[in-house]
Amino acid sequence: MVYLLGISFFCKDRQTRRLTKSELNQVKADIRNHKEMVGIIRFIREKTGWSLVDSKQFYDQLNG
Repeated sequence: MVYLLGISFFCKDRQTRRLTKSELNQVKADIRNHKEMVGIIRFIREKTGWSLVDSKQFYDQLNG
């Protein structure tokens, strides 16, 4: 579970530790990628009238 405000997360052994710089950058990149994907799927749905599932499948086909 990631806590962006505290910048720490629970390991499997239930210990908390600070995210390293590279881990934090990866979390930020994952969030940006997710927001971009959601925006593109929303755009596809608005322009075509397709369902969410159809729009997601089309998005997946576009991205290989």
